[in-house]
Order: sequence, then structure tokens, then C-alpha cells
Amino acid sequence: FEILARLVFRALSSSSMTGPALFRTLHDRGGVLLLDEAERLRQNTPETAELLSMLLAGYKRGGQAIRLEPVGDGFKTVAFDVFGPKALACIAGLPPALASRSISITMFRAGPDSAKPRRRIDADPAGWQALRDDLHALALSNGPVWLDLARRVDVCPKMSGRDFELWQPMLALADWIEESGAAGLLRMMQAHAKATIDANTDDKTPEHDEVLLCILAENVLGGGRPSAKTILGIAKEQEQDLFNKWTSQGVGRALNRYGFKAVKAHGQRTYRVELESLRRVERNYGLDLDLPQPQENVPQRPPALEEQGGKP
Repeated sequence: FEILARLVFRALSSSSMTGPALFRTLHDRGGVLLLDEAERLRQNTPETAELLSMLLAGYKRGGQAIRLEPVGDGFKTVAFDVFGPKALACIAGLPPALASRSISITMFRAGPDSAKPRRRIDADPAGWQALRDDLHALALSNGPVWLDLARRVDVCPKMSGRDFELWQPMLALADWIEESGAAGLLRMMQAHAKATIDANTDDKTPEHDEVLLCILAENVLGGGRPSAKTILGIAKEQEQDLFNKWTSQGVGRALNRYGFKAVKAHGQRTYRVELESLRRVERNYGLDLDLPQPQENVPQRPPALEEQGGKP
């Protein structure tokens, strides 16, 4: 954060910003948010919920916060633009919904014999100024070209829609820089993107969702048609602390997010799920539901026709 604060455009550093302060500041002046101690985004409070909603909406262009602003004796609906680069620092991890909109960079604590904590980051202020000047000149010279990079879809390897939104700008920039002489940069960045996406899969899917999906898959493979109550009972046996306060309705809402809806028959609502639907969830969300792999379609030889009257 100390390095970013000296290089990014209009750095906005904070560890205790409120939702209104965030969307008003971003709308008025833009810039890059550097939010420290982001663990508090896991807290279930109205203030945290409002701040989290701003971050969830502002990860891509067009993200807005809609508020009623006092005008004279009445109120007027005002849209605040909350889109822009943001860096969040935390130890305990981000809420799953926010993690799915973020690119994680794991950092390690320096050892006792490391020289890094002893470095003075402002020992060369002229050097930082030169870097800022170079970045400014680079943006002024190539701004129109960079805007066209947003249409470069060929730089992304196979990835989900959300991951594509996050990585496409950087991969397009990597390709542009490679054209200026940094041979192999795009391939290296593509490999890094894939490795990061694979490593962060667990952070993007809530733990309870994965447990419920695994239970559903196990029942389907056994030929069963479980109800939400049945799934919840098994979940409580496996993860008592995780599902202690859950209800059958909560199980239904969780599975509904993945396209699984209970069907009513004979007075009971049960899940009639096809194996291919589970494979789709496993594939698209990067989960391991312990499903059997689909067998390859081997062309079958047509049965021989009996000859009748000397003719087949």
C-alpha cells in the first residue's frame, strides 16, 4: 500500500471509511481506493453492508450507488459513480461475493533477517517523482490505444465471465507491452491468471454451498430424490457448527442459486436433478463434487442385417 500510494492516480487511503464517504469521494474526484483492514467487511452491521455494496457494484464500469439527496423541501434520486480501481488488504480473507470480484495477491511476512522492513521507502523522493512522471507521460501518449484494448478478447484463455472481466484488461495490456519488446509477457501472464483463478476457487464459493451441493450430488448418484429437509439433516451430521442455525428454506435458497429447484410430487418437494446439471455446476464453479467422468461417445457399429432372398 505504501508503494501504491506513491504511484497510483489520486490514492485514497483509509481503514475506516463509510459507504457514503466512499461513493461521494469516488464520484467527485475518482482515484484509487486503498482500503486496509478489510476483515471488517465480514461483520454483519448496516455500516459494513453499505460499504460492501459499494465495493460489489464498483468492480466494473457502470457500477453506481443510487441515493435520495435532499433538494429544497423534497428529495431527488442521484446516481453516484463508484467504478474504479480498488486495493483491499486483509488477513482473514474477503466475503465470498467480494472475493469473486477480486484478484488475490498472497503476501508473506518478512523474516527476522530480511532487509525489507528496514528500508526507508522515501529515501529517494526524486525517484518516485520520476516514476510518476513516466507513468503520466505513458498514459498521455497511449491513452487512445489503451481504450481500444478493451475489445481484445483473443488474449484471454478459457475462463468464466467474471474472471474474464477481471483479467482481460491486464492481459490486453500485457500483449501491448509485449509488442514493445517484452517477449513472452502475455504467455507468462496467462499462466499466472489461470493459476490464480484455480487457487482462489475455494474463496469464491461459500463453504456451506459446497457442502450442500456435495450432499445433493451423492444422493443423485445413489438414485435418490432428496428433500431440502433430508439434505439439511445430513449437513448437520457432517458440519454441525456450520449448519446449526440453518432451516430447510435456507437450503432451498442456497441450491436455487445454482439452478436447482425442488419439484412437488405426492405432497412433498424433492430435488430431481440430472447428472449433467451437476457436472455443469462442478465445471463452471470449479468445485469437486466427486462425480463420475462422462464416458466418451464411441461410435457403435450398426447391427448386421439378415439376408433375405439373397439381399440384405
